Amino acid sequence: LYVLAATEPAFGYLAAIKRPLRNNSKDPEFFKFDECAVIFPFFDENGRFSCVIFENGQELSLSAFVSKYPGCFVHLSRILTETRFFPD
Repeated sequence: LYVLAATEPAFGYLAAIKRPLRNNSKDPEFFKFDECAVIFPFFDENGRFSCVIFENGQELSLSAFVSKYPGCFVHLSRILTETRFFPD
């Protein structure tokens, strides 16, 4: 997200979270995309990286998002944002 904020600052991202299905250890491993979020990585006026994440109408910090989905794959689809987006 840091690199994306630096190289493509005009974009936000739709995130589809792929998690493993809980099943018998003898079964093949299956995954499902069952959660989604919207992510806006950016640099503030002091040049510090930050990220605004919304999931189910709630704002999450990046650390909370990472803690909630340990070891999960996140597929990102970029969306063009307006230059008037100010998350403060």
